[in-house]
Amino acid sequence: MFNICYTTIERRKKEEIAVKKCRLTIITSVDGQETEFSTEGELVLSVKESCVRYCQDGSVVELCMQGETARIKRFGDYSLFLELRRGERTKGRLGIGGSEGEIEVDTHKVAYSQSKDSFLAVLHYDLLIGVERQKMKLRILARKEAKTQR
Repeated sequence: MFNICYTTIERRKKEEIAVKKCRLTIITSVDGQETEFSTEGELVLSVKESCVRYCQDGSVVELCMQGETARIKRFGDYSLFLELRRGERTKGRLGIGGSEGEIEVDTHKVAYSQSKDSFLAVLHYDLLIGVERQKMKLRILARKEAKTQR
């Protein structure tokens, strides 16, 4: 079945090794308050990077990992672009209600592991928005969906 939510993100077919449907568990901690979200998505394994893509609240979210760098993109109810590099302060973009601004990110941990059928990413970082600091922890587990027999 075609899912229009995924057509928003450009695919680079030449570089992709495998795109697999997967079951995602996303655990987010914002200033110590933890939430868990499960959904279906895509696990994209390529020569250059490993990514997960999913929809949340009508938005498309993509997390890509390459070495000690992570990129988070979100398009929909709000837009977000973050590039996280362990031990560095980087700049990102946040757009809400037609306004867009720059934010900074202090990254403490960027870790991931993958196999042919699963992917685990763990990110610890602080979002700096003006004078506010928001402590973030993100853990994403993607597992390839089992084929159903008929």
